[in-house]
Amino acid sequence: MSFSTFSQEATQEPQETANKGVITSQEEYNYLTKGYPQAIELGLGIKEGYEFKTIKDFEYNGFKLKYQYLIHTESQEKKALSIIVTKLKSDRSEYLCLPFNNAELLTEYLKSINGIGLTMRSVVDVFNTSLLSNLIEFKANQVKS
Repeated sequence: MSFSTFSQEATQEPQETANKGVITSQEEYNYLTKGYPQAIELGLGIKEGYEFKTIKDFEYNGFKLKYQYLIHTESQEKKALSIIVTKLKSDRSEYLCLPFNNAELLTEYLKSINGIGLTMRSVVDVFNTSLLSNLIEFKANQVKS
């Protein structure tokens, strides 16, 4: 079972259970998947009122992945996770948004990850699983018996 399959099953929870804490908006999702790539191409800055914080950069098997939080500057809330995956050989990049607490947008993320190609998706799945493993280990060791 891939990480994406696991995530898809998680979206089948009732909506009221999923909507706790910070919620990624449709506007933020669209910015990370469409507006941000255009801004980079045109040499523009980051959307006003937001900033990025890089979590991790990976390079593996001809691909580069960059994981960044999209942070609302006024509230300092982490609003979504930006995943940029680049095939180094062709310099082709895909811009993904892993939304927070929004089942509808999570479904959009799953559709978009299925459309990036099998090799690119496999690389994203490997690193998503690695990050998930690190997070679980971190949380598990915060609570000592």
